[in-house]
Amino acid sequence: MISSFKMACRRSRGSRRRPGKLPEQIRAAILKEAEKDDVPIDAKDIKVQAVNGNVKIKVDYSVTVDLTVYQWTLNFHPKVSNDSLT
Repeated sequence: MISSFKMACRRSRGSRRRPGKLPEQIRAAILKEAEKDDVPIDAKDIKVQAVNGNVKIKVDYSVTVDLTVYQWTLNFHPKVSNDSLT
């Protein structure tokens, strides 16, 4: 579930050879993929930063696991970027 969601984030960021999308388009693509995978996020949970062709995407969300006698909250913080190594 989470790995395909992170792959969608990676596909959305673009690359140096292939221009990326606008932050709003990236956010919409990630929300669409999250909905398919039942990842509980809202648009406000997705941070997209695009500067000089470098794109950074960070998503923060939590999932509560109810074990009847105990509730456990798992926090997730997937992030991707296409920063150059130079």
